[in-house]
Order: sequence, then C-alpha cells, then structure tokens
Amino acid sequence: MTRVFLHKIEDMMGVVLNRYSRSLMFLTLLLVLPGVFSDRFMVVCKLIIISLFANVSFSFIIALLICFIAYLISKVCKTLELMWLGSFHLFFYFLFFLELFLFVFFDCHVNANIFQLIDETNSQESSEFLATYLCNWRFVVICFVIALMVVVEYNFDTLLKWKKNKVQKNISFREKSILTLLFSSFVIVSCACFIWNLQYFSIEYREDWKKTEGKFIRFSPSFYIYEAVSQFVQERNLFEECARSNENIVIDSVDREPKNIVVIIGESFNRHHSSLYGYPLETNPKLSSLKNLFVFDNVISPINATSSSFQHFLSMASIEENIAWYEKPLFPAIFNEAGYNVLFFSNQFIKEAGMSTYDASMGFFNHPLLAPKLFDYRNSEKFLYDGDLLDDYKVKKDSLENDSLNLIFFHLYGQHVNPAFRFPSGRDFFKISDYMNRIELNPQQKKEVANYDNATLYNDSVVYEIIKMYENKNAAVVYFADHGDEANDYRAHIGRSRGLHIIGAPGLHCQLDIPFLIFLSDEWIARNPSDVERFKKSLHRPFIIDDLPHLLMDIANLENKFYNPHKSLVNESFDVSRKRVITPLASRPIDYDSVVGGGAILLDFRNKVVVA
Repeated sequence: MTRVFLHKIEDMMGVVLNRYSRSLMFLTLLLVLPGVFSDRFMVVCKLIIISLFANVSFSFIIALLICFIAYLISKVCKTLELMWLGSFHLFFYFLFFLELFLFVFFDCHVNANIFQLIDETNSQESSEFLATYLCNWRFVVICFVIALMVVVEYNFDTLLKWKKNKVQKNISFREKSILTLLFSSFVIVSCACFIWNLQYFSIEYREDWKKTEGKFIRFSPSFYIYEAVSQFVQERNLFEECARSNENIVIDSVDREPKNIVVIIGESFNRHHSSLYGYPLETNPKLSSLKNLFVFDNVISPINATSSSFQHFLSMASIEENIAWYEKPLFPAIFNEAGYNVLFFSNQFIKEAGMSTYDASMGFFNHPLLAPKLFDYRNSEKFLYDGDLLDDYKVKKDSLENDSLNLIFFHLYGQHVNPAFRFPSGRDFFKISDYMNRIELNPQQKKEVANYDNATLYNDSVVYEIIKMYENKNAAVVYFADHGDEANDYRAHIGRSRGLHIIGAPGLHCQLDIPFLIFLSDEWIARNPSDVERFKKSLHRPFIIDDLPHLLMDIANLENKFYNPHKSLVNESFDVSRKRVITPLASRPIDYDSVVGGGAILLDFRNKVVVA
C-alpha cells in the first residue's frame, strides 16, 4: 500500500511539474532575485554558487507547494485554482517590486521598519513620497523590469513549446534519463534543504537572526520577509510591557525652583549643512546671533529612522546595555512623576479623533496605559509648515504652561524628505547659482541641495523663534535632530538609506551626525553660574542621543535610580571612553567610532570625506 501511495504522489508531482512549469519558474525567480542582487549577498557569502543553490532550492520548494495546492484545488473548482495562483503571482510580483525599489533607492530590503513607516504614514507624507521618488528615472527602470518579466511570463508557454520542439528532435533517450535523474535529485535535495531550514522560522525573530549568522538562509527573501513581519507584529505587542516599565517610578530628589526645560526635536538635519558647523553657506544666521548658545560638535543619532530614534532617546535604557528600549521607563514619565508639567507639540505625531490605540504615527504614544503617564497635553492638529505650529502654540501657551516646572517638547518637520515642501513660498533664498563649485552635480541635483539648504534656513528661523520665547525666563533649551539625511553630499542621493552597516563612514556622517545645541537664558545662568563653564568643557565630547535622558536630568537636578551621571554629556563624571553603539535594522549593532575613525569631520562635498 505504501508503494502504491508513493507511486500516486509521484504521478501527481509529475502532473504538477508539467502543468505548472511556468508558475514554478517565475514564482521561484521572484523569490530568489531580491536576495541575489543584494550587495550583502556578494560581500558576505564567499561561496556564491552554494549560496545561490541554497536560495534557489528553498524558494523552489515554496513555489512547488503553492502549485501542488493549486492542483488539489483544481479538483474541486477551476475558478478557485486560478484565484489561488493569481493571488500568489500578484503578491510575489509586488514583493519583488518592493524589494527592487527599496534596494535601488534606500540600499535595503524589506524589514520591520518598512512596515512601521507604512503604518505610520499619512496622506501628506504619502503624496510627498510619491512626488519625490515616482518621478525619478530609476523608478521608470524598475517598472520596465517588472513589465518585462510579466511579458516574458505571459508568453512563456509559447517560448517553451518552441524550445521543446527544437530540442526534442536532437535529444536521445539516454540524455532524457540523465536530465530526469538530475532534476529528481535536485527536488530531493531541495526538499531536504527546505525541511532543514524550517528550524530558523520561529516566532522569536531575535533568536532567528542570531542562529542564521553567516548562513545562506539569511539571504533568502522568504526568510527576512517572514522575520520582518514577525518582528513588526511582536513589537506592536510590546507597548504594554513599556507601560508596565513606567509604573511605580520613585523620585529621590528634584530641584523645585521654577524652571522651563524646552526640548526641540528637529527632523532629518545633517549637521554638515549647518553654518554653525562650518558649512560654507549661511544656513543658520539667526541661531549664530544668539549669545549663551552652546554648539556641541560630536553628537550622533543611534539610527536613521524617526520612530526608532524616539524610542531610543526617550528611554532610560542604553543600547550598549543590550536591553530593549521598553524595559526601562521613558524619561517624560519620570519628569511627570517629579511634578513637571509635560507638554508635547508635534508637527508629525499627533493624536487624532477616531484613532485606534496603535493607529497612525508613534503608536506607543497612543497606548491607553502609557499615554497618560507621559504627557499632560498633546496637540491634535498638524500644519503645513513648522512656523504655523509655533504660532498655534503661542496662542495656547499661557493656558498650557504653569508657573512652576515645565518640560516642553516641540517636534518639527524640519528637513524631512522632500525638503522642497518644508519652507513657504518666497523663502527659497538659495539658488542653483550658489552651487557652481559643485561641478559633479547636474542642475536638478543642485536644485535638490538648494531645497535642503532652504529648508535648513527656514528651520533656523523657527528654532530661533522658540528660543526667543524663553530668553527672558528661567529656561534651558535643547535642540537636536532625530537623525541626519543626505542631500547629494558625497554621492548622488537624497534622503536616507537603511543599510547603515554597508554605506561606510561618509554615509554614517551624513545620516547620523546631527546638530546638538543648548541655549541658557540669562536668568538660568544667574541661578546656575557653574553651568556655563561645564558646558564649555563639554562641547567636543563624543555623545549619542540615546543618553539624552541623563543629560536632561542632570540639567534639571532630578535624582532617581535610573539617572547615571557617567552618561550625561555636561557632567564632570561623563565617560568619554564609552562606545557609541548604533543599531542598523536587521543587523548587529555597530561601534560608530570604529567605522568613522573618531573625531569631528567636515564634508568637502566633492565625493569624499575630510577628517578634521
């Protein structure tokens, strides 16, 4: 009976292989190609042929299972068979398109952060994204490649029949037997490979990534797409754990002297485009005019993604501690527990009417167990330009702020892609003619740089106005960006790329080097005269905004068990030898300074980086 069953399976497989040959080939190709054109595949995998075989065999079995199920469905309903195969073809083509798009524009593949960005985007950001990337010649090439594959697949049966008729006239029975034996061997080996690699597909994505270090399966799109979905789903379930971490906070001591601590969070600001840091064009004239402004020149972000950056710099957990951001409290909750009135005004992340718990931007802000612990007030309206957000705050300012302790957040749109949309009409001060020395750029690329610099100039005026609101109060204002950006700096590229582990020093400088400024009002200095000297001593220290909470608690004289003076940039006990660990997505953490060589740098904007 066993032999009869095996013969029946063998006959069915023969029918499947013959009937669905086109689907088998193209479903396999669509799964294999994204992993093959990855530069990581070429660099990391020394045994290219073996890696390619492992990838093909694993993808082939997935395609074979899809076709086998289609065959079984065909016994019940032909329409369902077509729907089954058609849905997988559409899905695989979409994944291939997405992979190709991400690789060409962002040097990355599908990962959990991509799903997060899609989940958090809104109509304004979507339209700007389309305007930025879909009108690009590279996007046209991607569409052409997809269309070409569709045409070839559609005509594949005709081509296959022509090839069969031509070849079968000259092929012998012995050669047919050898080919059949080789193909059967391939199927058997592929099944064994598939079964063996199933061990890496668990619900614990962190363990899966560890176990696949250096293994061929890691470069299979089937694997990293599965892990991306798994990570995205699991991280959405971590908000409750984050909420629990913010319970039962104990404050040891706090300076009750009335004060205002203002935290301004910029967006996509590459500090090498700031005249405060040596950029040749005057992009920060207003901030440059301020007295009592401390410009820190060696500060980086741990990651080039907004939500992830927020998670890191809000949390008391440090990346180097090898614990997750949600395992320790978020510092706004600690300030809130200490008696601060915590306000959050954002031009990106707002709580909207009808929004579900995890809907739209910054889902962890919106969790019902967490949100009340973080902020006393959040705005519910966004504006086209950051200046309009500031005007709205000025109207509400007196009713929101109290006369004692205020911690006020301003989260701006800054230079977020596309920077052409980040400044009002008539504020385009920089023109193409200002970049005549950039001979390596064409006119369109020079226009893109001008847009970025104009957005930086407009951002300068907004940050300046916020500071001016508090210059006659007892106030400390901290300004930094969530991450950097590229604006045709050392290569023809705008925006960010997700492959931080492969872009090298120039890319890290552009995408992670951020401005970091602290302004102290005259009244603050009069009450805290020692701050001036200790801030001056700290201007060139290496710092990562992952440790921002410790700096703010130092400034506020807020003592609690989570505060560590060794992590406060302006504290005399600051540990300058600590590693600055950055977190590339879907890759192991990287020591930033070991890659860039340490020290401050200046981009000369001629395809190279000069170490100062």
